[in-house]
Amino acid sequence: MEGMAAAMGTTHISGPRTKPPRPNHSGAGSDRVRGTTLNTKLVTWTSAIFAASTFVGGVIDGLVTAQASRMSTFLEQLLPTPGG
Repeated sequence: MEGMAAAMGTTHISGPRTKPPRPNHSGAGSDRVRGTTLNTKLVTWTSAIFAASTFVGGVIDGLVTAQASRMSTFLEQLLPTPGG
């Protein structure tokens, strides 16, 4: 059997088998595997930039569009008035 293994180019390693080391998830600076958890700093910055750009876009839209084409005119026609 050993001659066959040598002929195939494989070798037999003797000794106890060991498990590969597990990643340490103990906190900041640990050996985390990339892509396993959400990066909270990235999510926070992305959400803040999206919210700020949406707000600025809404303000610019309100300044540029005419008063008649705004949503408030449509909502006044669509929704009932109180007491009326």
